[in-house]
Amino acid sequence: MSEKKPKVLITGGSGFIGVYTALHLIGRGAEVILLDQEPPTGKLAYLLRDLPWDYLTLDVTDRLQTLETITEQQPDAIVHGAAIVSPVRLLTNPELAADVNIAGTVNVISAMHKAAIQRLVYLSSISVLPRPVTDPITIDHPLLLGHHGPGGGFYGASKIAGEAFCHAAIDGLGLDCSIVRPSAVYGFGMSWGMGLKEMVEGIVQSGVYATDSATTVPRDFTYVRDVASLIGTLAVSRGLSRRAFMGASGEALKTLHDVVPVVRGLVPGARIDLTDNITDDDIRETSYRGRLDIGSETTDIDWVPEWSLARGLHEYIALERKFATAVQATPNSAPMIRREE
Repeated sequence: MSEKKPKVLITGGSGFIGVYTALHLIGRGAEVILLDQEPPTGKLAYLLRDLPWDYLTLDVTDRLQTLETITEQQPDAIVHGAAIVSPVRLLTNPELAADVNIAGTVNVISAMHKAAIQRLVYLSSISVLPRPVTDPITIDHPLLLGHHGPGGGFYGASKIAGEAFCHAAIDGLGLDCSIVRPSAVYGFGMSWGMGLKEMVEGIVQSGVYATDSATTVPRDFTYVRDVASLIGTLAVSRGLSRRAFMGASGEALKTLHDVVPVVRGLVPGARIDLTDNITDDDIRETSYRGRLDIGSETTDIDWVPEWSLARGLHEYIALERKFATAVQATPNSAPMIRREE
């Protein structure tokens, strides 16, 4: 008798991290259902082509629909990634942060409790951090200081709230929850560019890239497959003593200036011109950036980052080229979406 496949629901499943988490879990033999307001399209649908997965429409701000979906599906685990993932968009919009990011998380937790579903992986963010008071920054770094709060504004605040509800659900409802704080996640299909997306796509399309945006912000660039493997590992784990984990490489921070020689090594002849122009958003983001300690990830669970910046960029560039070729071969085709019926 074959072993039953674990069934995992991914809210925000049509997004960047959601799709790569699905890829990882499918590779582990899991049954994956993506929950989102729209199915994957474009580059993210291309990644899922010819793989077994399913999609259900879900708006996590709809409490009744969330309860009905989770109750009907009876998954072994839920990865909750549905959110407005934009610190800039939420900078002056606390209502949207509360209505989607906080209320959506509460709805998922409440539905899981009522449906007797135990395992949750909650996707938080590095932007919960204030200005660092330790080096490196550990997962136990304080989030609310006497003079500083979350560096990501209302986005970071909404993620802190989500983390707090997860802790409360563990203690009050007996939920089995893990929290992941991804850092500067990059790769094929990314939406928040950080200048890196624009650089790779510009080089692939024309061999030329020039910008004066976000060139000096230091980040722990983390390849999306590493973050997805961490999330996937946690989704099939149970009863961990550690509640929160850094989705990061743990390496020294890098700016776009540090990325340029790596890209030039991968694409000989690439013309890249960076001009520094520091914006208020750059200053705000830089304030909470610091080297991240991933010691708990490598000791508490069987996970280590496997993708160096050079290796991650190599695959990113290769996928961009393959996708461009596929689009040119079928320019008038419908979006490449395949669902398991």
